[in-house]
Amino acid sequence: MPTNSYSQNLDKFKEVAVKKYAKIKLLQFSNPSNDFSVDVEQIFVDLHCEQFKFKVGNNEKNEEGEHKQQAYSCLETINYKNLEANEDKKNVVILGLPGAGKSTLLKQLFKGYCDIPDVIPIYVELKQEAKRGGFAQLWNKGESVKSDDLDAYIKQYLDKLSVVDVENFLNYTRNNNFKFVFFCDGLDEISKEQYKDFADTVRVLSEFDRVRFVISSRQVGFSINDYSEGFQLFSLLDFDSEKQKEFISKYFNIISADNADIVELKTQKEKLLNLLDKRYIQQMAKSPILLSLLCVTPDIDKIKNKAQLFEKAIEVLLRNRNIAMDSQRLFVSFLKEIAVIFFKLDKAENFEEEELVFYANKYFNIDEKEMYLNCGLFDKIDSESKTSYKFVHRTIWEYLVAEGMIGRENEIYSRANMDIWEEPIKMWASLVVQKTNLARNTIFKELWKRNKALTLTCMNEIDPFPINEFNELYNNLTKRDKLRLIATLRDSYVNPSSDYRKQAINTIEETLTLIHSVERDCEVIYTYLEFLEEFKEERTFNKLLRIFLDYDHLNERRARMAECGLDFSEIPAGLFNMGRNQHNYDTDEEKNKHINVDSEEMPAHKVRITKPFKISKTLVTNKMFYDSGFPYLNKNNNDILVFKGNSYSQEANQPVNYVNWYEAMVFAKWLGYSLASEAEWEYACRGGSNNDYMTDNLEEIIKLLDDTAYYASRNPNIGHPNKTRAVIPYDISKANSVGLVDMLGNLREWCLDWYSDDFYKKCDINSGYYPNFNVDIIGKPSVTYYFDENGQAKIAKEIGQHKEDLFTFDANGYCVDPIKRVPGKFESKCLRGGCFDWNESNLRPTYRNHNPANNVYKVNGFRLVNKEN
Repeated sequence: MPTNSYSQNLDKFKEVAVKKYAKIKLLQFSNPSNDFSVDVEQIFVDLHCEQFKFKVGNNEKNEEGEHKQQAYSCLETINYKNLEANEDKKNVVILGLPGAGKSTLLKQLFKGYCDIPDVIPIYVELKQEAKRGGFAQLWNKGESVKSDDLDAYIKQYLDKLSVVDVENFLNYTRNNNFKFVFFCDGLDEISKEQYKDFADTVRVLSEFDRVRFVISSRQVGFSINDYSEGFQLFSLLDFDSEKQKEFISKYFNIISADNADIVELKTQKEKLLNLLDKRYIQQMAKSPILLSLLCVTPDIDKIKNKAQLFEKAIEVLLRNRNIAMDSQRLFVSFLKEIAVIFFKLDKAENFEEEELVFYANKYFNIDEKEMYLNCGLFDKIDSESKTSYKFVHRTIWEYLVAEGMIGRENEIYSRANMDIWEEPIKMWASLVVQKTNLARNTIFKELWKRNKALTLTCMNEIDPFPINEFNELYNNLTKRDKLRLIATLRDSYVNPSSDYRKQAINTIEETLTLIHSVERDCEVIYTYLEFLEEFKEERTFNKLLRIFLDYDHLNERRARMAECGLDFSEIPAGLFNMGRNQHNYDTDEEKNKHINVDSEEMPAHKVRITKPFKISKTLVTNKMFYDSGFPYLNKNNNDILVFKGNSYSQEANQPVNYVNWYEAMVFAKWLGYSLASEAEWEYACRGGSNNDYMTDNLEEIIKLLDDTAYYASRNPNIGHPNKTRAVIPYDISKANSVGLVDMLGNLREWCLDWYSDDFYKKCDINSGYYPNFNVDIIGKPSVTYYFDENGQAKIAKEIGQHKEDLFTFDANGYCVDPIKRVPGKFESKCLRGGCFDWNESNLRPTYRNHNPANNVYKVNGFRLVNKEN
């Protein structure tokens, strides 16, 4: 056969393939046609995707193991050029929720690949192939699949698409180095046994140079272990507002060409576009399937949640199938029954025709069979052996389950902790409130007992939001229960077995947003901020951080603080000896002339501060704290922060006291700042490498303190103040060599670290914990250790995996930026610097003190650190 004949044959094959596979059936309720299919390009909107993250130890990482997240254009990313250029990752898996647009994207990619001259694209609907053979005959081979098996399947595929002289055509493609790209849709819809065989087959076939795979799957049940080697993994993102508008424009252009009532369609389009600024519509419009329903459902301005949307859409659909209203009620009863039955069985969405007929006989006569099978809510799936049906979309199935569970409250409550039931339960709650007399507080109380996070997301489905029920349930929680709720949310995101990852993120977003709207306890607030910061590479969590900390107004707050007197000194990076050792003196008289060093201050050890930082010249004042607009803590009825005035700190420019560590830390975060680590605090107190206040002689110490500090001096001219000293206006004469006042005395200062009495020993390379350091460091700029459960120092090879404290040493044995991040046996936070009612005995840069983090006391305050470059 001449070459041009092969080319013509290839063109013919691709033309037929596009007609067969690159079509999309649109939801089109204004037209009773059962099959309204269009070319995929007419409706396709280029979605965005991101690299799918999987777990390494306790941290989230993308495929390269890096903590970063970026949105990509699907068409630009999942294209043949990239697959060819990346031989190690030449295959793709596209992951997404039901209704996220996976199949539409796959069909658009398939059509695009048909335009590439040396590519043979092959479209495989995995569920159908599993039923009728086809590709299943290939994957049944598992790891034993061979090149001949692949050729046999391709011959069969080409023959079905009427490609003539298949044998010679295949030889031609082989000799000209053609690539076969398999587009496999619906990995999640095949059985577990088939899934395993398919994965084994794909692994073997991927080793062939001429084979590529592009696979779609819901995240439910997807196993990263089977597709980590040789695959790029991407998650589809929600529609943003621009994508929503693009889809709406395309959809109405298509149906306008097929519908005479242009005025009605134009009105519907404009109404929907105007509603996109409503939160509840925005939430639904993020999903392509729900946006499709919004496009075709009348009275969308009356739709407040997903359940109402599905109810109205099904009503219109059945009416346009000429099913009368009386029959509709019977019909919906049938749909609800089979939806619940099969959902409880956890079947993979497909119902055999015999099963449908069995249940339909309870509702319909035999001659009505075609009516229920062709109602527009089922897709027909033919195989060589039998015919089966499935709901046109899983979300419709879940809605019907929610309808079918009305009146079965106890069954719903018993399933409140089953991930697969989350979406039906959310819709069920809104339906029950809308349609029954069941008291809302009863519904939420029963769900609350079993799954608090789910209860809060159910509340978000109710319009208007049940604020009274929410306040009653949430405000009656103890602090321990609130912290446990946040821990549960974190576990739902971190747990490697979590199937519904995107749903988990959505649940966390909705729940934390509700908690944030009412919570004022900074320990609870800090706990969820810490969780969001830990995983801030997740786009949703990063967005919540920005909202909760109101970063849009950060510069305004900082300017207000500057007006209140907040100013910073810059501390350069550098080296110093942290802590101090006890000197031995020949006589008691000589010993009494010098300070006594506590064991917690020892041993003195070498520390490297690697980056410069700014630390506030003064303690934070009452004016800074209470006039800043800080949105938490005690407020009056006018929602204004109440000054906790007390006899020790009454004036605006006295340092704020009676603040616990969480209050100090959340305040710092709200300003984009932090607290100093113990190492940073001591380094700054000592004037960097200047060694301020580091004399051991008591007379010299007293003289230094009398000149600069506010404390219980022996000097009768200074007296015992028994209150704080105002720090504004700033007094340079009281400052150390880097411009900081009251680093000793006035108030003790909260630090970032958890307290441990043996922390310094682990920061000392000569302590005996690191006997092999001189070998471990060879050829490296630094080495990092952790301590195992037996207290043995081990090299931390992958830093991100560790929840333990880490100790990094450079080649000269300096401990690099030490900080104790994990609570020790005291479960207390460090305090440094002493206070106004202490004498000189403990007012020194190296003295260490600690309190429980939630402790409030008259002598505890804080200063701020700015670590921005």
